Amino acid sequence: MPDIDSTTTLDSQKTLQHALSQPEGIDYRQLTHVTTLTHFGVLEVTGPDAKTFLQGQLTCNILALPQTQTTLGAHCNIKGRAVATFWICHNPQPTEADSLLLILPRSNVPILHKTLGKYSVFSKVSLTDVSDQWTLTGIMTNPNTQTPPPDLTWPTQEQTCTFSNSNMLISLDTRFLLLSLNPLSPELSQHMDKYYRLENPALWTLADMDASIPILEAACSEAFIPIELNFDLNGGISFDKGCYTGQEIIARLHYRGQTKQRLQRVNLKPASNSISPMSTIMMSLDNQNSKPIGTLVQSVQVNTTNTGRGLAVVRQNLNLTTSTKLYLADNPSTEVLLLN
Repeated sequence: MPDIDSTTTLDSQKTLQHALSQPEGIDYRQLTHVTTLTHFGVLEVTGPDAKTFLQGQLTCNILALPQTQTTLGAHCNIKGRAVATFWICHNPQPTEADSLLLILPRSNVPILHKTLGKYSVFSKVSLTDVSDQWTLTGIMTNPNTQTPPPDLTWPTQEQTCTFSNSNMLISLDTRFLLLSLNPLSPELSQHMDKYYRLENPALWTLADMDASIPILEAACSEAFIPIELNFDLNGGISFDKGCYTGQEIIARLHYRGQTKQRLQRVNLKPASNSISPMSTIMMSLDNQNSKPIGTLVQSVQVNTTNTGRGLAVVRQNLNLTTSTKLYLADNPSTEVLLLN
């Protein structure tokens, strides 16, 4: 659970505190912040069969992905449950064969590597954890007023990319993700120091949650069907690409309209370091009885206010009243408030 530690500046705490105080989220383009995303990793899939191999394994349409675009995607087990969710894009480095990069939490890279590896034995592909070869930086700024990183231009459309020799800049909703091949150039380091303030990575996680983008940590692997994570609403699933692992379950759920639970933003108060992914959300029925109605996917907090924000997969059509209490089963003192 990303948190504010003792080394974080007061201004950084205030930024996160302000963002958490806004139920609808803030406009991250009004900031001039960068976050070093050391908790993210990169899995590289390279080879003559890279595109066709991934086409048969991922929920997104790889064959229709242009060189200058990125997309959300998921890899599922045969039961249609997401092993991992990620951003995927073409490798900006020149290669003799097709090469794509899957960007996801480091905790889930080994799991996805192993799972995809089981299916790769009959394809001309190689899977490599290249997390240590790249530095991932989250940029929150207004591209209309801010100077872009050296040798790059701001992407003009959402989920598009621009490239230089060793860097790639991706536009994600109201933010930018910068992939830089190590070691960083002195020019890039100087640019970041000059134009931006270093921010706690928790702010990037909060921005993901405000955009309802669930990038699963290892603890949530194989727990949810992508439709429950709203991947059918944010472009992470293609329903006309053909077969892939878990496709039958996902398509049936989609076309029959039988999704009983969906991803939803939540507020948590009081929040604590003991809150973890996969915590069960309970709904009180009376003074003695309650029932589970959802599962926490991820959360972030700021210590100065004991307030947290989270994403949870929650049962739909709940009959909530003003007296209904939602709370975490393993932290009963933590109240859960559903947000739109």
